[in-house]
Amino acid sequence: ISATIRLIADAVDPGTRLVPIVARVAVDASGTVRPGTFAEVLMTLPARTVISVPSLALRASERGTMAYVVDGNVLQERIVSLAGQAENGELMVTSGLRVGETLAVRAADGLRQGMQVVVIKPASGTGAETGPPAAGAGSR
Repeated sequence: ISATIRLIADAVDPGTRLVPIVARVAVDASGTVRPGTFAEVLMTLPARTVISVPSLALRASERGTMAYVVDGNVLQERIVSLAGQAENGELMVTSGLRVGETLAVRAADGLRQGMQVVVIKPASGTGAETGPPAAGAGSR
């Protein structure tokens, strides 16, 4: 039987651990589907690309959720859209970032557009940290 979902509740019922859904069901000639019927549902959702980032790399602002991308040695401010939290505790970004971009992850609250940073490659090679330019570094 096919149906079109009209409404999905915004929370799981803690008592039943069910998510209420309202759907418009196609005509059921057998009469087995009635209002209030419980069902096991298989939904096909469109695939979408998300980028998982540490929560330290994001900060809330009056303009939305912000991230700072390292472009050379200069920070570029980006407004991002979030889809939720990944299983590892990182946040899922659906727009505003591209795969492979380097993010400033430490002290996001102290960062600003155009700030110069030095990218520090960790010994493990698993990522990079950013920090303010060393004394005497940067433009004069």
